[in-house]
Amino acid sequence: MEGFKIHARVLIGAYTHTSIPELPNAHLINTFEQRFSDSETVERLLKGTTLNASFRSANQQVKKDVADLRKKCLTDRGSKIAMQIAQIPDDTLEEIFSLVHSFGLPSWRPDLTGTPTSLYNLDTELVRKLYRNFVYSYMKGLFLKEAKVPGSVVEGSNGNKVYKNREKLTQRRHMYLKDNGWNSQVQMLAGRAECTSDSEPNPDGGFYIVPKRARSANATAFLRQTDLARGNQPLFGRQRQTKYKEEPRTAHPNPDYRTEISERLPRTCPLDWFDPAYFNVLDIKFRAMFANSPIALPPVGEGGGSNPDWKNMPRAEFMAKYGDRV
Repeated sequence: MEGFKIHARVLIGAYTHTSIPELPNAHLINTFEQRFSDSETVERLLKGTTLNASFRSANQQVKKDVADLRKKCLTDRGSKIAMQIAQIPDDTLEEIFSLVHSFGLPSWRPDLTGTPTSLYNLDTELVRKLYRNFVYSYMKGLFLKEAKVPGSVVEGSNGNKVYKNREKLTQRRHMYLKDNGWNSQVQMLAGRAECTSDSEPNPDGGFYIVPKRARSANATAFLRQTDLARGNQPLFGRQRQTKYKEEPRTAHPNPDYRTEISERLPRTCPLDWFDPAYFNVLDIKFRAMFANSPIALPPVGEGGGSNPDWKNMPRAEFMAKYGDRV
């Protein structure tokens, strides 16, 4: 399916995740519908019984299209999609552009304001299932979203990047805690992406940490200490300094700053991940989900150190010594 999507992006000229499809003008649609008066004409063309062969013999424009596409991919080297398109062989690209030009079209621009079964849009039967499932669903969604709120597509893409970055940080934290022998309830403090604060670019380098008001100060301090410990791990054996190096994360200058993503709450985590005052005013149905959730950390100011006695302490013993006072 991924291969079909990449070929569809070549057809539609969408070389990045935020590319907005261009619509055909009225003249192009009228010219097409005059040339192809019914769906049977389109079907005959798709089967190669009319204009296909004659156009492929005059392929100078096709080769120019391929060359132009290669140039565009070079200018978008940071785009994963452009990199994937760059790997498509020339003969495959020539086939794609030949089919487009066979319909007398300078480029493939589906009419996203019309219906998938309109006569003009029937030329997309060459990728029928892809068109309806990906182009006419996903790409039309981008088009309508951008039309309604200009700039929202890029904003949404940035939001996805923020979530993915948070997810990766959560995974690295969880792996560190697991590899270093912390008990299961402590590992749960980094069990879900929603347990982790968002990050936003800091103009001076690195990232700002978006405040997460639902999380307790105790849990926040422990996770910050975990990050420091992760960053100070020495190399050993034949390890080289080739691993991904995290950029510094510093407190956001505005302690009241919020984002929609940063306000999302985890559905499974230790009870003491939550700030007590915040948790106690949440909906009772939500709070009920944590009725059997464990306690991960001792009370503030107790059980400190890099290798505390409660690190591997059985849960019952931990609750007797610390947990019931949290």
